[in-house]
Amino acid sequence: MRFSLDPDREVPPRELGGILGLYDKPPYRDWLAWWTACWTIFAGLAIAFPTTESARTSSLPRWLDALLAALVFGLLFGVIPAYVRLLVRRRVIRQRRRKDAAAQVPGQPASSVEPLSQGPSHPAPARPPLPVRPPSAPSRPVSLATLDLSSIQRNSVLTEARSSLPYPVARSVRKLQLAGDAREMYDVALRTAETLATVLGITGAAWARHRGVTTEALDKLEVAYVTRGVSQGHWIDVARSMESPLAREEGPVPGMADALRRGKGGSGLLYDLDQLVAEWNRWAHGAGPRNKPEAAERLAETMPHLERALERASFLTEWPWVLIEKSQWRRRERDFLVSASRAMGDHPDFDHMSITTTETLADDIFYILSPTGAIDLTPLVVIRPCPTCHQREVAYADKLDKNKGVSLKTFDRGHVLYEPSLVDEIRTIAHPHGNASDAI
Repeated sequence: MRFSLDPDREVPPRELGGILGLYDKPPYRDWLAWWTACWTIFAGLAIAFPTTESARTSSLPRWLDALLAALVFGLLFGVIPAYVRLLVRRRVIRQRRRKDAAAQVPGQPASSVEPLSQGPSHPAPARPPLPVRPPSAPSRPVSLATLDLSSIQRNSVLTEARSSLPYPVARSVRKLQLAGDAREMYDVALRTAETLATVLGITGAAWARHRGVTTEALDKLEVAYVTRGVSQGHWIDVARSMESPLAREEGPVPGMADALRRGKGGSGLLYDLDQLVAEWNRWAHGAGPRNKPEAAERLAETMPHLERALERASFLTEWPWVLIEKSQWRRRERDFLVSASRAMGDHPDFDHMSITTTETLADDIFYILSPTGAIDLTPLVVIRPCPTCHQREVAYADKLDKNKGVSLKTFDRGHVLYEPSLVDEIRTIAHPHGNASDAI
């Protein structure tokens, strides 16, 4: 019994019965796990450190008495209540499934079987023929088109996104096309939408810092970093707040202003992202698909929004991400020859490239190459060694931890790592710092 119950927060989903079938996973979010731990520790300490007035009633060593007391109290006041809760949950789930099954099978008319005529010249058959019951019909017909996953694997919009969009989005689209079944594909589709919203918001926030633009959404983003963390909604609000500043931009800004502009009837990139966030919230609150056919239906409803969002976000191909490797000053030309890696497409080994610029760019930093100059993505996007993967991963700033620094989450696998050196920049994320050279 494992269900994702959390709202749109950057925390691991809660899995009912994820530990031994009794306790929820992660355990620190299960009150009964805390209850068991408290009783176990309390009983052990009470026996291990008795009061001076208490009389000793056992010949066993005190440490063994404490261990046995901890086990007994943990069993009586922790494991047994957890097992009772498991039985209650199973009963509730069985009742819910029976109710759903009853709702799915329409009422069938009672079948009548005419009695066989028996004449004197015809002996009665030994057994009457059994009535043939019509098969029960599902409550909602599932069309074969929704179960045809090969159309997603061959989708031209997704294939183009894999080869041209920034690495985090392209990598997620690759996972979507390689998913093995409808349920996995549904989950990855929601993750892809989350990554796309994050990249759009990061692009807007980085451009705003680069151009000295401030908005109310950026102020809320700054507050979210130092409180509960950043969600999809924050990133979409940041992207939405960039529509007016981009429309007033004097220099050419490829495609972003047009993509953020609403179409007829409220349609557009932001509308599709809002629909995808609504579907994400349904899944996160426990209303996700329960089986593969239902996942296929939900996927058929979700994919049009995701395809349109990826297609309308194709302007990001004109905002390439590059990772600076080495910058060399050329005295005669009075510019820099920069060796960089182009972080576009789904392959983790970025393509090498060389650029010349008069701007001072820092090594090992991600930049967006825009027509108005190189936009520093730090502290929103960085590359750091991942202690879990044992390799360098592209990560984005997720929230601020008071003790460990900035919590970074890798785009590819969602691993968490910490970077104390980014704290000051995250705390002032809504305040512009000038152009790229000023940030170094």
